This record gives sequence, structure tokens and C-alpha cells, in this order.
Amino acid sequence: MPARLSWPWLLVAVISRTSCAVEHTSPQSLDFVSVLAGEVHQVRRNGLVELIEERDDDQATQAANEHDQTEDGTGVLLPGKPVADYIGPSFATVTWPAPADQLLGLPTARNIVGYSLVASKGGQRVKTVEVKGSTALAARLPGLEPNTEYVINVMTRLGSGLTSAGPSATFKTKTSEPGAVVKPTISNVGMTHVLLKWSAPVNGGAPIKFYRIQKQRDGSGDYSPIVENGIVMEDTGNANVERVIRGLHPGKVYAFKVQAVNSVGNGPFSERSNHAMTAKRSVPGPPGAPIVSEVTTRGLTLTWDPANSHGSEINGYQLMVKKSTDAEFFNFENVLRMQDLKIIDQKLSYRIDNLTPGQSLLFKVRSFGQDGYGPLSSPSLAAYTRGTVPDAPGACTVDNVTSNSAHLQWTAPADNGDAITNYNIFEQEGSRGGYIQIVRGFKGTEYTRQGLKFGGIAYQWRIQADNKFGPSPMSAASDTVTTSYDYALETKKRLLDDTATSKLSQLRDRLRMLAAQTVQALTGEKNATSSASEERRVAEKAMQTAKESKAEVITEKSVAAQQMILQKQSSLRALALQQQASDDKMDVLKAGATAERNTANQNAADANKKINKYKSLVAASETKAEEDTLKIRKMRMEGCKHGIVKWCP
Repeated sequence: MPARLSWPWLLVAVISRTSCAVEHTSPQSLDFVSVLAGEVHQVRRNGLVELIEERDDDQATQAANEHDQTEDGTGVLLPGKPVADYIGPSFATVTWPAPADQLLGLPTARNIVGYSLVASKGGQRVKTVEVKGSTALAARLPGLEPNTEYVINVMTRLGSGLTSAGPSATFKTKTSEPGAVVKPTISNVGMTHVLLKWSAPVNGGAPIKFYRIQKQRDGSGDYSPIVENGIVMEDTGNANVERVIRGLHPGKVYAFKVQAVNSVGNGPFSERSNHAMTAKRSVPGPPGAPIVSEVTTRGLTLTWDPANSHGSEINGYQLMVKKSTDAEFFNFENVLRMQDLKIIDQKLSYRIDNLTPGQSLLFKVRSFGQDGYGPLSSPSLAAYTRGTVPDAPGACTVDNVTSNSAHLQWTAPADNGDAITNYNIFEQEGSRGGYIQIVRGFKGTEYTRQGLKFGGIAYQWRIQADNKFGPSPMSAASDTVTTSYDYALETKKRLLDDTATSKLSQLRDRLRMLAAQTVQALTGEKNATSSASEERRVAEKAMQTAKESKAEVITEKSVAAQQMILQKQSSLRALALQQQASDDKMDVLKAGATAERNTANQNAADANKKINKYKSLVAASETKAEEDTLKIRKMRMEGCKHGIVKWCP
């Protein structure tokens, strides 16, 4: 090469000698900085360097001499901008372009002994990797945090020290599965549970969602998921770093390991915990005291905390009850199976609906299982079922049925919280006559019904009880009973009925006769009135004839006036006498009819008095017959008591 080459030829020669190095640099582009006071500029064009402006040989020589006098003043020994390739959760491979002097093969490049790759986070330097050799233009950054942004740059290491940092670049690590959980610890060991604790591992750049726990039993063998209340717990469901492991068996050796899970995947399982043995089984402890709620007339709800099983299998619970009249607690029904109970907020609950209204009750509860009964709980607070109307009395029984009476008896029902004050009695006569109330407010449970109709009349009765809450339902109907026949009383009654019938028949005949006489008198009166009316009509007709003859009389007044007057007077006198006789006869007939009517009325009144007298006699006779019957019955009962068997009923 000539002693003095123009600047372009010098650059081409250098590039020719270092083409191998250029080919091994980053494929992104080569960064060059100004070498001749800004005359050659940074160029990026497919890995090739182009000359922007030429200078003569003197200018090139002068620039080279000036460069020899400084190593980093112009930045020609600084590496290019780094690039992070192959980024993982905890590492990144970084490459960078060589300094311009090294690319140009200048003598100053001989001072390069290596590079320092620096990573910073949040403005603080966190990692430095030293690279030896001037041609080593790549390095691996280990120990990084996942999902974290880092700033990197490179400094050239010279024999005399480090240059200033080159241009910086930024990259972010990837997320990954969580790291391994630290060996978990066991504490608070019970018969069926332990407390397992662990520390959260590195989360791999994504929050831990939950943990998986597996257990090993008897100190060896395979691991399996934990099971609680018959349910396989696939995961903890949260990121808590402790958990009470339940559902273990008493007196068994257990060990556990834990695995963290995030959105990327599952981390490795932890180292196995130390072994721990659960406590051995014993009789369950006492349940919590029952709490009473939802009290009604005949029911209430009991709720209690379950007993601590102490490793013993609990199959159910026995309720104990004490009424206000009891001296101690007694079993209430049979043992309640677990499937008979409801579980509400980890408490057991049972509904009772067959209690008696108006009672004061106390309850206790105890467990029952493979080791028998556990201890009793503390008693509940006193519970009071609400009072209500009494139950229906027992069906009425009937005995001592006579011709006109019957003896009723019934059993008192449950008062349902308030004493029974009285009873009401309802009676039905005949098979379908309907019940009517015959007694109200009766005290007692026996009653003798008097005044029944004798002679085969059917009767039924129903009873109703009262307390302060009101009347009870009516009892069932009694058996149908029929009153008996009293033949003596029946014969006497028939004789009296026959006598009364005969007398009534005679009275009826007499009344018929009086009625006929009254009709005859009225007929005579009517006939007399009719005769008088006829005679009056004849007289009126005669008077009319006289008036018609008046004209003739006037014409003949001179001759026959006196004769006519005399004749007229004679006729009028005869008519008057006849009218008088008719009136007298009418008065006689009226007087006779009135007398007959008065006599008939008096006879009817006398007959009514006799009828009333006979009725009184009949009633007195019936009363006397009843008294005689009672006396006879009493005498028979006394005779029966004294040994007269045939007098016994």
C-alpha cells in the first residue's frame, strides 16, 4: 500500500482487512461515529459503510495523529448499542457492535482487553458481567427477575481502565412458572387435622393464583391430594401460605409437599415436610348448647355446634328433653342420623313439629357414634310452645238409657297450655236431625240427660271443651242410643188419651148440634125478614095503585070521595095491623135466636174449661207416673242391693 493513501482508500483497505469481523457482528447494523471531526458520519445501510466525503492525504494524516492522542475523547473506543436476544424469565443473551477503532483496525484498538456488560433496574445497577478479549462481543446475563424491565449498556475495558458507558437499550424478561416452595412445616397437630405453613416462592413474574397440596401417609408410598368432607381439594383456592389440613385419621403419620401455580403454569413441588403423627382417637366432646328458635304452637327449631369428634366417627345425635313437670332429662325420640340434620353455617339444625302447646321445655344434645354416646351438652334456655284451644274431647259414651233419660260420660282432652274451663254438649235427635246445643258452660265430664222422648227415639251427642283461647273442635259422635218403652206409663197414657178422645168427641157433637140450632135460628130470622119485606112491597104497590086511582077519585069526588076515604083508611088500618103483627113475630124470632146463640157460647166455654181441666189432669197424671216410675226404679235398685235378683236391671 503506498506511503500516502487518500482517505477513502485507507477506509476501504481497513474494511477489507476486517471483513471477517464485520460479518460476525450483529445483523442489525454497524454503528460508526465520526472519525474526522464530523466529516465521516454514522451510516446504516445493510452492513456496508459508505464514504460521505473525501479528504486529501494531509487531512487524513492529521486526523490519525489527533486520534492517537486520545482514547475515548471522541468515543471511537466505545461499543455500539447492545441488543438483548434470547430473553428468558431469568436470563438474556446480549450482543453489541465493536468500537469503531476495532473495526477500522487502528492502533488504539490494541488497548482493548475486554468489555463490561451492565444491567440496571429502576436506576440502580443490579448485575455486571465481565467479558475478556476484544473480540468477545456477546455475554449472558443470568440471575434476572421474571417479568422485569432492565436497562443495559456496555463499557470497553482498556489496559488503563474502563471507558464511559456506550449507548443503552431496554428489554423485559419473560414470565415463567413459580419457583419451588420452601420445605413446608407442620404444627398444631390434632387427631384429624394439622396446620401446614410454607413460604411463597419466586412467582415467575406472574402472581401466584393458588397452591396444590399433596399428602403422604404412613411415612412412605405415593402422594395423593387432600380430601375434606368427602371432597377432593384439587387446590387451596387462594394464595395464602398456610392451611389447616382436615379429614386426617387419628394416630397416623403424615407428610406433605406444596406446589405453587400461576397463570403460566405449575412450579415444582417443594421438598417433603417432616413427618408428623396425628393424635389417637377418643370419645367425642360435648356439642354446643342447643339454641331454640322459630317457636310455634307445636314446634320449634334447635341449632347447635357439632361435637369435636376426637377422631371417633359420629353417626348422629340424641336429643334430650325436660318438661316443667319432669325431674330430669329424657330421650326425645330416637337418635337423629346425620342425614336427618341440616348444616347451616357449620352448625347442625333440626326441626321438631310434634310438641304439646303451652309447654315449658329444656333441651340437651349428645353425639352418638362408633364409640357410643358422647357427653351431654349444656342445657338450652327454656322454650315455651304457644298455647291454643283444647284438643277435641274423647268420644262421648252413653249408658243407663231409660225411656226419658241417659247418662253421658267423656274424657278430658289436652288443654294445650290453658286449663279447660267448661264443656258444651250438643245433641242430635233422630239419625239426621242435626246437632243443637243443649248445655253450655257445664263443669265436669259426666252429665245425665233428662226429658228425652220415650218409645224408641234415637239420640247422639257430641262434646266441646273451652279454655281462654276459645272452643275446641267437637268430639266424635257418640254411639246412637234409643230410648226404651215404659209399658205402664204407655198404658196409662193411652187410657187418658182414650178418655180425652171420648170427651172431646162428645163435646164435638154438642158443638155440632149448637151450630145446627144457630143455623136454624138464623134461617128463621132470614125468612121472617123476607116475609116482612114482601108485605112492605105489596103495601108500596097498593099505595102506587092508590095514587094512580087518585085522578079517578078526584073526578068522582063529589060522589065517592067519602067512600074512597073510608075504604082507604080501612085498608091502611088493616095493613098497619098486619105490619105490627109481622114486627112482633120478628122480635120473637130474634129473641129466640139470641138466646140460643148465648146458650151455645156458654156451652162452648164450659167445654173449653173441661178440656183444659182434662189436660191438667193428664199432665198431673204424667208427672205422677214419672214419679211412680222413679220410685219403682229406686225400690228395684234397693231390692237389688238387698238380694232380689229379678229386680236388678
